[in-house]
Amino acid sequence: MHARRPEDSLLITSDHGNIEQAATTTHTTAPTPLLVVGPHAGYFRHVRRIDEVADAILYALAAGML
Repeated sequence: MHARRPEDSLLITSDHGNIEQAATTTHTTAPTPLLVVGPHAGYFRHVRRIDEVADAILYALAAGML
């Protein structure tokens, strides 16, 4: 966090979001933790599931913000 520039955003999330079913090895639609810090956090305000994270990243990239 200390090395993050003011214009940088940091995103931390789970890779699968399926801790409730450890035998499941694929992505699920279960809720997953998501932390976004920085000026682009607003792009992720609507994200509620792991399968929505990639689209939010792509939208932010397309907007030229990341």
